[in-house]
Amino acid sequence: MLLQSVYFQKLGEHHNPATSSMSDSSNDSGSRKFENRKHLKAKSPCVDRGSKIIVKAAYKEDMIRFKFDPAAGCLQLYEQVATRFKLQIGSFQLKYLDDEEEWVWMVNDSDLEECIEILDDLGTRSVKFLVRDMLSGNL
Repeated sequence: MLLQSVYFQKLGEHHNPATSSMSDSSNDSGSRKFENRKHLKAKSPCVDRGSKIIVKAAYKEDMIRFKFDPAAGCLQLYEQVATRFKLQIGSFQLKYLDDEEEWVWMVNDSDLEECIEILDDLGTRSVKFLVRDMLSGNL
């Protein structure tokens, strides 16, 4: 738990909160999508944490694909990605592709929850991630 706390604290220090959730859209349709999702949250099966998602993650020229149980949490997702790419926790960050085809930072469990809600809204269980190296000066 301490490792998780320290890790996400470091991520948060260099993370712009405005980019961790859905990006604001300059047109009205983006805000309507967000408004529609707000009332879906209560009945969203996102919280049906029993079903696994398919994670596809790209790092440099490499791609991995694996099943992941969202109930395990964001830190476990980072650990799975780190293990597969032979990276150290804290040396990279993850971005996922949202419903508006924008890359959004995933830094904590509530970002993971938002990602799962988007998957549910889209009717899919597959999500794409980009793995980005953190600059050593940011740690």
